[in-house]
Amino acid sequence: MEYVIILGEKMINIPDVPVMENYNKLLNEKSYYERKTWNLNSLVELSLIINTDLNIDHILDVVVLTCMGELMAESVGIFLPDKFGEYDFKLAKYKGSFTDINLNDYEIHSGSKIIDYLNSNPLPARLDDIADNPELSEHIKNIEIFDARVMAPLVIKNELNGILILGKKLNNSAYSDDDLHFLEILSHISGIALENARLYE
Repeated sequence: MEYVIILGEKMINIPDVPVMENYNKLLNEKSYYERKTWNLNSLVELSLIINTDLNIDHILDVVVLTCMGELMAESVGIFLPDKFGEYDFKLAKYKGSFTDINLNDYEIHSGSKIIDYLNSNPLPARLDDIADNPELSEHIKNIEIFDARVMAPLVIKNELNGILILGKKLNNSAYSDDDLHFLEILSHISGIALENARLYE
C-alpha cells in the first residue's frame, strides 16, 4: 500500500510499511480474540451441558469430543479412580486413532510418579516439558501408547479425581499456552461434573 502526495506538478509515492504492519498486526489480534471468544463460548456451553447431566459415560463423551474438536487432538483418554477415594486410575474413556484399545489394559498405579507430579503441579502439562525429569520419564512411557502430548489433572477439593491425556494434534503442531489454558478450565468444569455424577450414583 502506498500513499500518493502531490507537490506542485510532482507526484511522490510513499510506501507505507508501518501502516501495513500495524494493519496486519490488528488483523492477527482480531483473529486471536475471536478465537478466545469462541473458546469461552464453548466452555460456557460445555459447562451447561455436563453440569446438568448425571450420567458419567455421557459426561466423558462430551469432554473427549470437546478436546478433539476444540484442540484438534487426534486421541483423548480419561483415567478415573478405580474405586472412589483411591489413587489407582483406570482408563475410563478413550477415542482416537488406536481403535483396538481395551480400556481394562491401561492403568496408572497409585505409586506412579505421574500421580505425585499431578498432585503437586495441578495444571495441564506438555509431556515434552517434563520428560527430561528422570523421575517421570519412565512413568510417562506407560501412556505413550496414546502418543500422548499433554496431560491434565481433574482436581476437586485439592484431590486428584482424574487424568485427561491428549495425543498429538491433527496438524502436528505443538499445544500452545492458550490450548493449555483452555484445557485447565475444561479440566475444572469436567472434574466438578464428574464428582457430582459420582456422588449421585
